[in-house]
Amino acid sequence: IRSTWADEAVARSRAPMGRGRGRGRSAGGGAGSLSPKVPATRTPDDILSEAEGLLERAERQMRMKESEKASKLLKQVVEVILGAKLQTAKAGSLMLASATGSLLEMDDAMALQDHWRARAKSTGDALPAPLPAERLTPEMRISALTLALDSLTSASASAGGLPLDERSHMSDTQAQLWLLLAEEQEKERERRGVEEQEAELVSVESARRAVAAWGEARDLHLASQANAEWEAEPDVELLTSLASAKMRLGQLLMQAVRRHQQRAAGSLPELTVQPLAEAHAAIEAALSLFEQAVTHCDSAKGDSLTALLTDWAQALWDATALVPPERSDAVFILAARKAADSIALQTVPLPPSCSLLGDILFAWAEACGGSSAAHAAELYLRAISQGYELALRVSSRDLHALIGTADAQLALARLQFDGAAAALKTALSTYSELLRVPPTEWARQAVPVHEAAEMRYNAACALALAGREEECGAVVAAILHAGEASIAEVLADEDFAAVRSSSWMQQLALRGVMW
Repeated sequence: IRSTWADEAVARSRAPMGRGRGRGRSAGGGAGSLSPKVPATRTPDDILSEAEGLLERAERQMRMKESEKASKLLKQVVEVILGAKLQTAKAGSLMLASATGSLLEMDDAMALQDHWRARAKSTGDALPAPLPAERLTPEMRISALTLALDSLTSASASAGGLPLDERSHMSDTQAQLWLLLAEEQEKERERRGVEEQEAELVSVESARRAVAAWGEARDLHLASQANAEWEAEPDVELLTSLASAKMRLGQLLMQAVRRHQQRAAGSLPELTVQPLAEAHAAIEAALSLFEQAVTHCDSAKGDSLTALLTDWAQALWDATALVPPERSDAVFILAARKAADSIALQTVPLPPSCSLLGDILFAWAEACGGSSAAHAAELYLRAISQGYELALRVSSRDLHALIGTADAQLALARLQFDGAAAALKTALSTYSELLRVPPTEWARQAVPVHEAAEMRYNAACALALAGREEECGAVVAAILHAGEASIAEVLADEDFAAVRSSSWMQQLALRGVMW
């Protein structure tokens, strides 16, 4: 960000403050003016008020799903604050942080829309043309977050005299930026394929700082109630944020440990012992914090128990991949229970909450499929009936729920139990419906690219299991053309065994040998 429009804003700040702000001759006392008006010097409060107004307009555009318009306004907020050198003021640093975080969110949304526009163009569908906008590179995203963090750190250094609740808010904002930076650094490591320990721990260190900042925000909030007549109570949102950050720290540490184990041929190198212990401690602390948050949840204060239970269910689901194998079933049970509790509290079940329960049950089935086919089949059926079908009763066109239904039915067919034929028939029908959905609808529901790609691959698998060679070949050709799978993957997948004698599969086999 700083390498483009932010630099221009800083350059403009070297001009006198009031220059160029007027419009027409009245602003500058044109050629016919006997006594030119002197532009009024704007105070920092005036500039911050302008930035705040732009930020409010951007937030309205975000609520209206106008990503390009919101992005343009957010960039103006950054330009105004940097141009006036107000990024180290308390209000300026907080607005810069808010604008930066929202700008990255809007850039992600626009990148997804760009993908669906490209796909719509290839299929002859139509999506609205985007406004001219520059997409942010990974380097620009990291630079923007670093700048916002540096500004907020400078502002916090002189915030000792501020009320404790305001200092808590600043620490909360810092924590959000640190966690965003950790995610960007991890994506950059994956993109570059860097495996060195130092590169792996960059994102871990940012996640640690996020945890520390949220811990400080929680403590400052409690300290701000020290003189109150009632017992100090923690802020539920801060507890939830701290819990989520600890869970993410545990994930990053565990992933780093597993990569080291792979490089060490399965052994546990000495240098991974401490990170492994830290990962387990972070995961346990995260689950404990979610329990504390539920205990203190109070709807009279604006806390949402349904949202908190949903976050807790998601965290428990994340933990199933991180705890020892002998504990995973117990954690899956708790995750499904919390997701079901969240749905039970909703007057009208929200499709995302229903699909979350379906996803948890589906993942549980996948985890136990090798040891107990009967238990896996039961879980797949529960995922459909308790999760995806409930979501579809509320919104019959919900794409995530449709994908979940089709995938669960396909998984049931692979188990080859008594109802396998009926399950495969239902899966084929649902995949057929999904394959006909136009890119405009995928874009409207903001379905991630990888979910749509996985759906198409699974549709090809279902067609192969049903022996529908030509239809399967057409879908596989589209998948390979889009780069969503490789020839080697298709040739190695046992789902395609039934169509290996087809002419198109024989051609793929020849191409695979040649490559």
